[in-house]
Amino acid sequence: MDRRGIAAFATWRHSSANKSVTGPPLSFFPDLEMLLALEDRKTTALVVLRVHDSHRAWVSAYDVPSLGVSSIGEVPASDPVLTAALATFTNSVNSSTGITDPRDKSRVVDGLQKLKHAGVPFTREQLVAGALRHNWRGSAAFALGTAGAEILAGKQKRSARPTATTSCTCGEKR
Repeated sequence: MDRRGIAAFATWRHSSANKSVTGPPLSFFPDLEMLLALEDRKTTALVVLRVHDSHRAWVSAYDVPSLGVSSIGEVPASDPVLTAALATFTNSVNSSTGITDPRDKSRVVDGLQKLKHAGVPFTREQLVAGALRHNWRGSAAFALGTAGAEILAGKQKRSARPTATTSCTCGEKR
């Protein structure tokens, strides 16, 4: 509803009506990506009419109260090593843009691969919740979670930085 009291509703994502509304957005059953995109708009209030398990990272990060009968569980506590890694990622990347810059993405991907290789347990939800707690924008936190999920699934992510297994031209290991 705008300041004149006129309501504008759109069921499609990229509607001009969605851009002109200035009041608190109401969202019925958004997926996590859309929920975090709504948060990126720096709204003063956000009403989610129905939560789902996919929202656990968002609910855990902000300790969102449930006004309805449905509730979802908390994201499991992160390993202290993961918590320290998220703090390091936050200090080394631009949290407003997240990992869109190739150098920032390279640092984060390299760190996530090292965490996986070292056996540090983490989930996509823990990465998203941790990034949100460190004041990352919603879309940036979502991108971090997606990169982590791909690494956990075994997808080889390219890192611009040399790793410990990269061989020198002389044939020695670094």
